[in-house]
Amino acid sequence: MRLFIAISFNEETKEQLMSHRNALKAASESGSFTSRENLHLTLAFLGECKAEQASLAVAAIDEIKLEPFGLSIERIGRFKRSDGDIWWAGIQENTPLSRLQRSLTDKLTTAGFDLDTRNFSPHITLGRCVVTDMIPKSIPAFGQTVRGIELMKSERVNGKLTYTAIHTVKSIGLTNNQMWKAAENRDGTYDGKFFLAVKTTGIYCYPSCKARTPLRKNVLYFATGKEARDAGFRPCKRCRPE
Repeated sequence: MRLFIAISFNEETKEQLMSHRNALKAASESGSFTSRENLHLTLAFLGECKAEQASLAVAAIDEIKLEPFGLSIERIGRFKRSDGDIWWAGIQENTPLSRLQRSLTDKLTTAGFDLDTRNFSPHITLGRCVVTDMIPKSIPAFGQTVRGIELMKSERVNGKLTYTAIHTVKSIGLTNNQMWKAAENRDGTYDGKFFLAVKTTGIYCYPSCKARTPLRKNVLYFATGKEARDAGFRPCKRCRPE
């Protein structure tokens, strides 16, 4: 499977990115333009991975402690190519983003991944193989708060390029490993700091819940009970979170 780690965008940010993507497409003779659902900011490209390598990637990002931070998009640019350029939306200089990318790269390299060693140039691809007379430009800044990163799988589904999130780390201020350990130990000191949701039951709980410990692969973490409810989970009738 082909894997990468990325930041996804909320609907408002996607809407603004699509307006710039559509303007680029309208001003182009030809090109392949990114679909709305595939808009993302790549942090690390892992390439073709076997199942055991995917597990190593999950273990590496579970060590990431992610705090929320702002992201601002401020320009439209391109990478020149002989067969048509890669056009992108560029990110304003961002220390938390750079720190996150370095931490992620260090952990993945330690896990045995051979990553691109070029300087990190954060951007959102709008189109590839683009032929246009349009020139790079600054744009009114827009953006969002980053609240998670995702391990994504890239594949062709019925001929369409499709990206699917297979693992997520949310900006709760704790690593996934710390939260899992708290849940395993039913540590009540973490109650309210995060909530544990189980994909197979549709229930979310406090870490201290006395219900049977679920399989780790079936667990998601949320900063608030509202986030869990908004994602479709119901509160546990045993521990009664929030």
